[in-house]
Parts: sequence; C-alpha cells; structure tokens
Amino acid sequence: MVTHDQVIFTLMKAFPELTHGVDYWVGQEMDGNTQLADAKIYHWMKADVEQPTEAWIKKRVKADSKEYSTSLLNGVERAWRDGELARADKELLKAEDGDGVGEPSQWRLYRKDLRAYPDTEGFPNKPENRPVAPDSGVE
Repeated sequence: MVTHDQVIFTLMKAFPELTHGVDYWVGQEMDGNTQLADAKIYHWMKADVEQPTEAWIKKRVKADSKEYSTSLLNGVERAWRDGELARADKELLKAEDGDGVGEPSQWRLYRKDLRAYPDTEGFPNKPENRPVAPDSGVE
C-alpha cells in the first residue's frame, strides 16, 4: 500500500519547487490507525503545474522505493548518532571529573568517530559499522 510519506517523498523529488501543505495536500483513508487505501493527492493548488495522476504516483513511488527506504534509514541512523553525541558529551564531562567510565581521550575519539559515521562506506545501510562507545564492554 502506498503511504502518505511515500507520496510526499516522490512529489518532492519530482516537484522540488512545490511544498506539501502549501501547494498540494496528500492524504489517505484511515480506520483508526489502519490505512485503508493508497495515499493520494486530495488537493492540488498549483494551476500552472499539471497534477500527477494516481497511476503516475504509483509508478514513481515504486521506482523511488529503494531511495525512500534509504532516506528513512538515513534518518534513523542520524538520530541514533545525534543521541550518542549528546550522551558522549555528558560521559566526557563525567570522565574528566573522574566520575565516569573510560578515559576522556576515549570519549573524545568516540565523538570524532560519531561525527565521521555518516561519511563511512555503506552508510546508512550498514548499522553494524556504528562506532562503539567506550562503556559498551566491547573490545
């Protein structure tokens, strides 16, 4: 089933000058938390741009599916990394005060590795390449 976010992703790629919620609205029929039908354009407000058909959307969503999945995983991995950077900042301060696990230099190196993580080969499709925290118990 085609989701709201998939349609928006595809429309953003095809029409980068348009904005969801301003130039068009996407929605889908729901029963509580269950989607009942494919998401579609409910309102197209750009008279000077031809509205894509439902068939065009389905075809493009399918063609964009790998890139969409990578985009989602990219967000997940960046959110993990951002959380770890915040935690590493706190752990570095604790280590500097002598109240933490590991040496300050280990936490500084971990922070450096976290900042470089999005540039590693295979990111975001290889979460097994995540940097390992000094307090993880992993050698």
